[in-house]
Order: sequence, then C-alpha cells, then structure tokens
Amino acid sequence: MAVKPDFKHIWGPNEVIELDRSVREFGSDQIPGEIRADVLVPARGYLRARVVEPGEVIRVLNVFGKQVMDVLLYDADNIQNCASMSNTILANGTSKLSVGSGIYAKNGQQLVTLVDDTAGIIALDGGYCSDAVNELRWGVEGSPNCRGNLVLSMQRYGLTEDDLQEGCFTVFLALGHDEHGNVVLDPSPSKPGDYVEFRAERRLIVSASACPSDRSVTNNHNPSPMKVFIYRPQSTETA
Repeated sequence: MAVKPDFKHIWGPNEVIELDRSVREFGSDQIPGEIRADVLVPARGYLRARVVEPGEVIRVLNVFGKQVMDVLLYDADNIQNCASMSNTILANGTSKLSVGSGIYAKNGQQLVTLVDDTAGIIALDGGYCSDAVNELRWGVEGSPNCRGNLVLSMQRYGLTEDDLQEGCFTVFLALGHDEHGNVVLDPSPSKPGDYVEFRAERRLIVSASACPSDRSVTNNHNPSPMKVFIYRPQSTETA
C-alpha cells in the first residue's frame, strides 16, 4: 500500500482522497469471521456510533502507528448506563487491562471482554480532550477534540455535549505518572497493524474518536487514520 510517512506537509489536490483509497482495505483480509462493519475513520474523525450484538467483536486497528482512539461504550437498552472506568478498575483490581479483563458499566454490568491486544497499552482515563481543556492547556480555542467527535458520533441517538459522560478508555495511549504523581504522556508506541479486540457481553453501542490532538505528544503530533471492524467470530464448533 502506498502511504505518506508524514502528514505534516501541505496536501495537494486529491492527495487525501488517494490516501483514503490506499488504506480503505487495510486489515480487511485479516478478520477471522463475518464482517458486519469495516470503517475507515479519517485522521481527526470519528466512528458513527452503532449497535454491537452479544458475541460480536470490535477490532480497533492502527493503520500508521502512533495514533490513539477514544472509545465510549453504552448499554444499548439504557443509554444512560455507559462505561465507567472507576468500576472497571475496581472490578478488575487493576488499572492495567490484560486479555480476559472486562469493561464495566456505571450500573455494574460487564459490557465487553478484552480478547486480544497486540500493543498492550490501554489507558482507563475516563475523560477526553475537549475545546475547553485544549484552551486551558494550549491557549487556543476551537481546536478539534475528542469530546466534539464523540458528540457527533452519538448524534443519531440524540446525545448532546451535556449528555456526554466521562466513561472513555483510550487504546494505544501511553499515559502514566512519575514518582511525584505528575501525569506523564509519551508518544504512543503502537505500530502499523497493532490492534485491540473486545467481545461484546451484552447488546451495546460503540462510539469512538480518532484523537485529533496535534499539540500534545499523544499522537506523536501527527494525527492519522484508524480502522474499526465489527465482526462475528468464526465458530470453533466441530461437526
């Protein structure tokens, strides 16, 4: 696939369209099951929220590496019952997810199970970048942000900024703390082709934002596209 290694230059006519074409099929031939959704999320863009049925798998795939994605899950039968990172940490007994760990809702139900993770880095941060926070940090108003993306993602379900809750987890985000408790953000170590997979344990809605931050080191100052798949796994039963 033809790719541009650096997104910082000024794009020429049709170059972004050609980039989309070159990566649209990235990873599609590696899905071990029946694909229900195969979505190219553009750099700084969002996934239109959609229902995931029990047993289906969500795969978030890093196309160029060093990109993070905010994911917010909702109970499809009670949209106010979204994911809770405090419940998730308490239920798992750790802030570091590993295969077999669950993401839990505000009301305690398990929404998904982590079934695969090639990068081993998921931040249970809860929040997301926003216009207000970006202005506090960088002195710039009106910048693209995950909060705005997540609101757009959930438009079809009637959610507004005031309805959005801080229940996000961020795949591929290198977030930590030093010995003094200071927040430490590093460039994402994720590589092209890295992915995480979550199996739905109940009927849910998935919403996601390809983090548009270019002032923070979060995406190595270089936001890029992501892929999201929803698929039904191949049956392991034998006749």
